[in-house]
Amino acid sequence: MPPTSEPKPTPPQVLISLASEGARQAARACVMAMRVPPTELAPGPQLVQRLRDMLHAFPSSAALVDLAHLQAGAFHIAALAAALPDASQRERIFLVRENAGLWPADVSWARELGFAGLWGQIDAAALTGQDDTLAGSLATRIGLAPITPLVLSQYFSALRIKPDPATPRGRIRAATGLPAESLCNALATGVKALDRVYRLTTYPSCHTGTEGILAWLTGCCANPPGLRLQTASTLPRPMPIVSLDLKR
Repeated sequence: MPPTSEPKPTPPQVLISLASEGARQAARACVMAMRVPPTELAPGPQLVQRLRDMLHAFPSSAALVDLAHLQAGAFHIAALAAALPDASQRERIFLVRENAGLWPADVSWARELGFAGLWGQIDAAALTGQDDTLAGSLATRIGLAPITPLVLSQYFSALRIKPDPATPRGRIRAATGLPAESLCNALATGVKALDRVYRLTTYPSCHTGTEGILAWLTGCCANPPGLRLQTASTLPRPMPIVSLDLKR
């Protein structure tokens, strides 16, 4: 009998379905820096089915998926987990929520549902930051050695990929040097979140912009790593923090 040949392993690849062009450019550059071909998945009613088929056909693949694309098809994170009963597929999906807030409970919930994780932003600054785990986790998931931030930043520079300062997250990072979620965590350590009433409207668990600025100036935020302040003349417009004066 002729010897049977073992099937060749499929090469790793990364599926990309992200909402903003800046995120897609940064993700493609990050994947190409790993010497892996990126594959775009267009949003639409068949996105989940195509995602399931591609992950099944390529066991060494992973996917970056923005939840905004799934919501357009009447999906949310729990429904996505139900639509992907194969745990080996869910653990290769990296979820992104770029246009909404992201809290530690959201990240924990995504991991409890079996996904690789949930991230708030994908751009050149986020992927090369010291606190970022997306690029390293993605490389490990597809069986490659993690790429260093220095190599990744050089790749971004060669492709002229820069963070978009026009987005809300980009304005916050430009003004403070921190991701939006890190800034929220920093303020939460130095400012009390209370239920407040302004013009007969109750705002639960919040603080005023004035209190946030005072927390910066007096060091109540314990000077988290990477936090920097800019003068009013150098802050982008519109400013990322809105002051609500309750005394008026």
